[in-house]
Amino acid sequence: MEQLFTILAKYAYADGPTKEITLESPINTLGIDSLKFLLLLIDLEASGLMRPLQPGVLSDIKTVGDLANLCKKEDKK
Repeated sequence: MEQLFTILAKYAYADGPTKEITLESPINTLGIDSLKFLLLLIDLEASGLMRPLQPGVLSDIKTVGDLANLCKKEDKK
């Protein structure tokens, strides 16, 4: 989960003041436009955090928590 927030921070609030990001934060209030959102998804998948996206899933991503649910769960040791 920490890696998700690290990658998300690269894209959020790039052009303005930084605010706290939580799982309840709506994606559209993070200063992420459509292009940054697609780059974020590519970055998450390239880093191995996100499972392959299924058709129709993008429209369901409203909050950071929704995005976290699409990421692979960390193995517990």
